Amino acid sequence: MSTGSSTDNTGVDGRSAAITNRQLTWRSRRGMLELELFLLPFVRSRLDDLSAADREAYARLLEHDDWDIFEWLQGRWEPQDESLNPILEQIRLANTA
Repeated sequence: MSTGSSTDNTGVDGRSAAITNRQLTWRSRRGMLELELFLLPFVRSRLDDLSAADREAYARLLEHDDWDIFEWLQGRWEPQDESLNPILEQIRLANTA
């Protein structure tokens, strides 16, 4: 039985980080090319290194409408949920490197 410890890389629900990576990668593929051009480079370069809190924030971000996410990444709008701002900044930085 999994203890949820970080040493075995398995969550409390028994799913490995690799499954979560696949799910987040799949959810990053959107119906809007311009948004995918932000999200997919971030996923490829940074997803493996995200903390559990950042993964959760990224998963919450992906629950939003494509246009909202795109406008937030462009800096035109700010999300009401301010806890998304750090992950948005990480996505922006991944696209400038």
